[in-house]
Amino acid sequence: GSYESNEQPSAKDDGPGAPLMINMSPDEMENLTGESKEGDQMVRFDDHGNAIKEPGQASMFSSIMNLSNTILGAGILGLPHAFASSGYVLGSAFLVFFACTSTFGLHLLADVSVRRHAVTRDASFYNVAQAAFSKGALVIDVAVAIKCFGVSTAYLIVIGDLLPPAMKAMGLSGLALDRRLVITILQFAIIAPLCTLRRLDGLRFTSTMSILFVTFTSIVLLTFSADKDLDVSDRGSTEHVVFNYGTLTNLPVFIFGYTCQQNIFSISNDLKHLTMPRMNAIIGTSISTGLITYLVIAISGYYVFGDAVKANVLNNYPSHPLITTARLMMSLLVTFGYPLQCFPSRYSILS
Repeated sequence: GSYESNEQPSAKDDGPGAPLMINMSPDEMENLTGESKEGDQMVRFDDHGNAIKEPGQASMFSSIMNLSNTILGAGILGLPHAFASSGYVLGSAFLVFFACTSTFGLHLLADVSVRRHAVTRDASFYNVAQAAFSKGALVIDVAVAIKCFGVSTAYLIVIGDLLPPAMKAMGLSGLALDRRLVITILQFAIIAPLCTLRRLDGLRFTSTMSILFVTFTSIVLLTFSADKDLDVSDRGSTEHVVFNYGTLTNLPVFIFGYTCQQNIFSISNDLKHLTMPRMNAIIGTSISTGLITYLVIAISGYYVFGDAVKANVLNNYPSHPLITTARLMMSLLVTFGYPLQCFPSRYSILS
C-alpha cells in the first residue's frame, strides 16, 4: 500500500523541487506576482503597476447599434423644419459636411483610445484631457455631464409631446393622457433599470430596436411623400437654396444631429479586439446610418409640406394608423436613448 502524509510542506523545505509556502499578506502577494485578489476576480498589473482590465466583449454589431442610437435622437423630427430654412441643396450640404466633421472628431478620439488605452481599457474624457492639459480636465468632465443632462431632459419633454397624442389616437383617455404620469411611469419602468446597467454594451438590444423604430418611421414618411392623393391642407413652397436669418438659427439642428462623441470611449473600452480599423468601421457605419436616415426624413417631410412644415413633422400629417405607430415608435426611440446619455454623464461625475 501507499502512504500519504497529511503534513503540509513548510518554508523550511528547501529542496530544488520543494514548494515554497510562506504566509504573505495580499499586498505582499501583489508585489511578488503582479496580481491581487479583488472580490472573486484576480486583477493583474502591468510593469508600471497599472491594473490590466479584462478585454472588451462587445461585438462590432452591438457597438454600431449603440453609437447609431446615440446619433439618432429626438432632433430627427425637426430636420424637415430645418430644411425649410435652408432648402434641398444647402440642407443636404449641411448634413454631409457635419457628418464629415463628426467622423473626423470621432476618429481622433478613437485613435487616442487605441494608442493609449488599448491595454487598460480606461479611456475617458478626463484621462485624455488630463494628458493634454491637466488643469482643464475637470472642466471637460463637467461640460460632458451638463450636456448629457440637458439632452436627457429634452428627451423627457419629447416623450411627453409624442406619447399622449398617440394614446389619444388609439382611443385611450383619462390617466393615459396625463403627460406627467406617462413620463413618470416610463422613468421607473424602463429608463431607470436601463440606466443601472454596468456596461454600455448591455444596451445593444434596446439600441437595435431603436434602429428598427427609426427605420419604420423613415419608410412611413417616404411612403407618404410618394402618395399624390395625400390630403394636406397646409402645403407650402419648396426651394433649392435658402439663406437667411432662419438658416443660422436652425444651424444647430444640423450640428447636434451627429452628437455621439460622449459614448465613443465607452464603446472602445467595451469592444472586443480593439483596433483602429474596427473602430473606423464602427464610426463610418454609424455616421452613414445617421446621414441616410436624416436625408430620407428631412427631404420627405420638406417635399410634402414645404416651408409650412412644423418643428415636429409628425404634427403635420393627418390622423392615420401609420402616423400613430410612428409616434409610439419615436417615443420608445427617445426612451431607449435616455440611458445612452446617462452613461457618459455618470462616468464624468464619478471620475
